[in-house]
Amino acid sequence: VENSKNFSLSDIKNLLVKELPKNLKDVEAKSRGVLIVIPLVGGLLEKLLFHNRDKQEIKQLAIYILDVEKEIYRLGESKIDKDYLNTEEFYCLFKKILDKVRFQSREYKIKFFRNFLLNSIRKDTKKINFNYILDKVDLLELEHFEVLEWYRNNSYDSINLIGSNYDSMKHGDLCKISEFYIDLENDLSVVGFLSLIQRGRYFLTKSGKDFLDYIYHDEE
Repeated sequence: VENSKNFSLSDIKNLLVKELPKNLKDVEAKSRGVLIVIPLVGGLLEKLLFHNRDKQEIKQLAIYILDVEKEIYRLGESKIDKDYLNTEEFYCLFKKILDKVRFQSREYKIKFFRNFLLNSIRKDTKKINFNYILDKVDLLELEHFEVLEWYRNNSYDSINLIGSNYDSMKHGDLCKISEFYIDLENDLSVVGFLSLIQRGRYFLTKSGKDFLDYIYHDEE
């Protein structure tokens, strides 16, 4: 790995195959690969992967890239917005994601970064403020995501839907997520994903719904 500047993406695959999670060992041979599907980032990947001296960073980035590759292949190139892939905006976004992945130890966040990238390049998703969403993935903890899911799963996304049933369910359900759920709700209100109606009552905002849409991705 010390002489990784001469490696190809295939070499990285071969080096890591014994250490990859089981679901990443069978990356289809006919996959065209990230470097072909997203040609603009070739130089960036070469710098981060092949000129890096930190073995753990190389391993983490390579696993992430292979996972993205697998999901891009499963998604199908016809669903990818290739025009967007060739923009400076996407290049900067992808660079930010890789910088966050290389220093991230929590697997759920790495998965959310993968989902975010995949959703950002799809034709069937609307383009939103990607940098804003990406920063919030970095900022929030797992319990924040679980609170947002509770609001979405119970359809508490409008002020008109908050009634007595909300009060009776909320305390019991959110206490199971964290005894500090009141603080979590306050955090989510500050970033704009929950909107305060009155003391202790919130609803999921449009920004909150968009956020959840971008950090989740259908998997087989």
